[in-house]
Amino acid sequence: KRSKQQLGASANGQPVAKKQKTASANVSVEKKLPPKQIMPDKVQAKSKKKQTMNLKPGKKAKQSQATRHIENPLKQPGVLPPKVRSGGDAVKKSEWTNRQRLLTVASRGVSYLGRHLLKDFQALLPQAKSDSKFAGKDQLILLNEIAEMRNASHVMYVETRRKQDLYMWISRVGTGPSVKFLVENVHTMSELKLTGNCLKGSRHIVAFDSAFESNAQLRLVKELFTQVFNVPRSHPRSKPFVDHVMLLAWLDGRIWLRNYQIVNETGDMAEIGPRCVLRPIRIWSGSFTGPCLFDNPAYVPPPRLRANNSSKYVSKLQAKMRQRLHSDLPAYIDDPTDQVFQ
Repeated sequence: KRSKQQLGASANGQPVAKKQKTASANVSVEKKLPPKQIMPDKVQAKSKKKQTMNLKPGKKAKQSQATRHIENPLKQPGVLPPKVRSGGDAVKKSEWTNRQRLLTVASRGVSYLGRHLLKDFQALLPQAKSDSKFAGKDQLILLNEIAEMRNASHVMYVETRRKQDLYMWISRVGTGPSVKFLVENVHTMSELKLTGNCLKGSRHIVAFDSAFESNAQLRLVKELFTQVFNVPRSHPRSKPFVDHVMLLAWLDGRIWLRNYQIVNETGDMAEIGPRCVLRPIRIWSGSFTGPCLFDNPAYVPPPRLRANNSSKYVSKLQAKMRQRLHSDLPAYIDDPTDQVFQ
């Protein structure tokens, strides 16, 4: 049937004219229609749809880093919009270059004053790290290995002898030196009723007396204290503020440590705490080892001082006993011949 309608064959086998005209008319109509215009946005949308259709269900198409960089340059993890204050330049974040850390350790059986003093230093110094109590008092060189495992550059070790004498060691791990102090007149922040206060983790100014430049031993101690008590700039646990001053003064053969708050810009101070007095005993060239560089000739051990004081007390008791015996004796001896010759 289809072949007969299309061809319209006659008896002679020629096609009918009407059928040819209608076919030619249809062809002309199709030629007059304008071609379809495909927009580039639609092409991209279609390509994205094809990509998502080809993926398995529950997974997303992964974009390359190059396309991410071109499309969203500000959404990269390392690129941030500049922060500008009122009419000022863009704030540049300083780098944390000083990686010095302090390890604070206490001995087994330390007194409560030494333990609280270490806690105060840990609160003031954000670079300080605490460790469990150390039992080997005769093997202090093992503290170097503990400091290396904790990635610390300095060690502050506090120990108690005879349950009443408090000593402090400050050492630089590896190269040295190390200094031993006798700690006297300790007063912690919780003990003192002081009006000063400062922000936890803020930086402070380490101020030294001019007497620290008088001899080589004090200059060495000054450099060691500068490295230990100085808060590194841009430390992750520190605050970018300077609101207190740590003062170290040399007087009467001792180092007097005080901590003050900067109340206002005029320079008024209010004491925060802690406060203590450090008397240097010896300085070694290495970290808890090595030859002795300095031995304080004016230092007297506390047991010897207590023994001297006790001997003075005993001598006082003996003097009182002699005085009592002397008072019982008569003032003068009577002569019996004095009664005959009157």
